Amino acid sequence: MTGRPRLPLNTTGQIRTTQIGTKWKALANHRDSDGRVRQYERTGPTKTAAVARLKKFLADPARTRGTLNSGTPMTVLAGEYFGRLEREVEQGAMSPSTLRLYRSHWDNHGAPRLGALSISEADVQVLDGFLLDLREASPSVAKTMRGVLSGMMGVAARYKAIPTNPVRDVSRIRSAPTSPVRALEPAEAIDLVLKLVALSKMPGETVWAQRRIYTPTRIHPDIPDLVLWMLGTALRIGQALAVHWPNIDLDEATASVGPNIIRVKGDGLRLNRGTS
Repeated sequence: MTGRPRLPLNTTGQIRTTQIGTKWKALANHRDSDGRVRQYERTGPTKTAAVARLKKFLADPARTRGTLNSGTPMTVLAGEYFGRLEREVEQGAMSPSTLRLYRSHWDNHGAPRLGALSISEADVQVLDGFLLDLREASPSVAKTMRGVLSGMMGVAARYKAIPTNPVRDVSRIRSAPTSPVRALEPAEAIDLVLKLVALSKMPGETVWAQRRIYTPTRIHPDIPDLVLWMLGTALRIGQALAVHWPNIDLDEATASVGPNIIRVKGDGLRLNRGTS
């Protein structure tokens, strides 16, 4: 005779119930992520309540963090994935703005459609249909969402919750044709800067602040210089604002560009050195 087969990792055996006085107790063996089988139990006023409490305890993401299987909800997988990205941000391997973008797309688009599914239910057909629908609204969002799902399902595949990453087989997302970009003509650039200079000297509305009345200019006096700097270097505003005096060589008329300025939720503006 052969012995009873061992439970797979992170799975529960048959739930048993017994009545103790006026209460019910539900108990079951569960093989944890360390390979050990432990018996867990929970009580309730009824048999159904006791079983429900035990199932809820065993499925608690806080208790099973870092353990995934085919039945794990996609919301739990997302928590594991974004937890990894947060550690990359802390180590300087990822920009906080990238993490914020990925999380925003998941919260706004992924979670409402996919969050209640298990990992195994989020197969090629489901993910392909989701991304095709999303592409109709915004190809760029669909492209980013595809990357997020690929990262999530890659984690699931490495944890052997699924045999392969299904995102590899979804349809390619092609960007919609964009209108050609037209650069400012020299005369237009000069006209823009002159108008900004005029606005930077033109009085605006009188305001009361810090116990005194003052009249600021229509725009901040530094705006013309910033725009002129961007026109002359073709830098984006985040990169332009991140250039400090040590990055500039006046003798060679050069500036080294790398970091950028980003806005981090709850932290305000900060210098980001993780940009590529």
